[in-house]
Amino acid sequence: MNVTLYTFSKKHNSTAVPTGGTSVDVVLKDEAGVLDPIIELHTSASPSAYNYLYIPTFGRYYWLREWTYNRGIWTGSFTVDVLASWKSYILTSRQYVLRADNNAALSGETPADLHKFLIDSQYPTANGATATQLYFDDIWGLGHSVVCGIAGYSDDTAFQSYSGITSYYAFTDAQMKTFLNWLFGTGTGSYSDDFLGWVQQWIAQAATSAIRADWKPLEYITSAMWFPIPASQLPTVTVPYITYGTVSALRSGGVQQISSPPVWSSGTHTVTIPTHPGAPISGNDYWLNASPYTEYTLQLEPFGTYHLDSQLLNPVPRILARDLEICFYVDMMSGQGCCDVYLNYNTANDSGKSFIGRYYGQVGVPITVGGITNNMLADTAAAITDFTTSAQAGDVLGALGAIGSGAMALTPRSTYKGSNGSTLPFALMPPCLIVKHNRITMKDTVSSGIPNCITTTLSNVTGYCQCLHGYVDAPATESELNSIEQFLTSGFYIA
Repeated sequence: MNVTLYTFSKKHNSTAVPTGGTSVDVVLKDEAGVLDPIIELHTSASPSAYNYLYIPTFGRYYWLREWTYNRGIWTGSFTVDVLASWKSYILTSRQYVLRADNNAALSGETPADLHKFLIDSQYPTANGATATQLYFDDIWGLGHSVVCGIAGYSDDTAFQSYSGITSYYAFTDAQMKTFLNWLFGTGTGSYSDDFLGWVQQWIAQAATSAIRADWKPLEYITSAMWFPIPASQLPTVTVPYITYGTVSALRSGGVQQISSPPVWSSGTHTVTIPTHPGAPISGNDYWLNASPYTEYTLQLEPFGTYHLDSQLLNPVPRILARDLEICFYVDMMSGQGCCDVYLNYNTANDSGKSFIGRYYGQVGVPITVGGITNNMLADTAAAITDFTTSAQAGDVLGALGAIGSGAMALTPRSTYKGSNGSTLPFALMPPCLIVKHNRITMKDTVSSGIPNCITTTLSNVTGYCQCLHGYVDAPATESELNSIEQFLTSGFYIA
């Protein structure tokens, strides 16, 4: 029988076949089989350099198991190489490829570039993660203002009242000082100079303290909030004065009233999202930009801290650049705010924008409003009645006692409404995106490939390949088909 002997180097799980070789005549031993043949070579020269065999009669390639020598005869035992013997059937089979060394499996297939998004869990993460803080443009550090809700009449078309009898006014620090001076003035000025000026026409100067307590001027301030936003940026309209109850205040200059709609917008602010150090966008490891290899945390004071879904930040293949965009909105009446978050991305062919989420929180910091409470008119009337009764009975000491009791009733008592918030979140950390990259161990795509997860003809694949099932239609024996299936599902090399 004529066979061809080879000196051949290849991986045991490779479809490679040799070329050349040495043609020799051998004797096939009777007890030999097609899958495990035993041949005799009548020569004194050692054939130990040969490790591979092809038998045309059987149409199969074989691996050498052992050469033995006895009385001038070299005996070689071989076993079939199913990958080389049935290579043509294997390459024409259509398989679901789990892993492959190259992208040829994806040629003409859909979805394109899917493998870039498939997480490769074969490589464990290592210690030594890196975290990067990417700060948005300074949004809260540009100044502040105070917005007060004030109950009052409306006699001018320029005034806009969006919550019944309450209108909202914006103050700078200087404007707030002017307003407080008007509110807590001595009562010696005109009605436009301070709150008490207008009551001087009917009450004596000595009763000023009592009048202030009875009229409770702070009761007209329905709310007061501090905002980390300059007054010049707030949605306002200039009006000639403040309507404070039945009084018009600060007539000497225009004041800023919150306009409609009473919502402030920060405009858009963006940061560029970096890619994982081991995953250039043009490479095959874009999956490293997703969890658990990359984690994205959005620090949004005063709304809180949010972990972003990494899948939402990697929506399409072939992304060349990514920006995270935020925009704040604040209701100047309630102090409630929200932040809209978007992803802007560019590909080689187009660009897109996707919505990530909307987050709510309290932006306005409530300011405690103090008031002075007592029922002056009722208590004064009671004091006068008690004094008159006692005087008629000749009980002057009792009358003095009654006056003393009335004086105690006139003693102001402080009350408060609302509660203080905190400006601390605005001072600690401006809005930022924290990107954490976890390291992975060294990869070996040549020996283990990359995830493909697509159906293709194996002739499209070169190098390492691993299939889901490995069924091949070939006129082989059962044991050969089982061996082929085992090789294809455990991983083999196409050459």
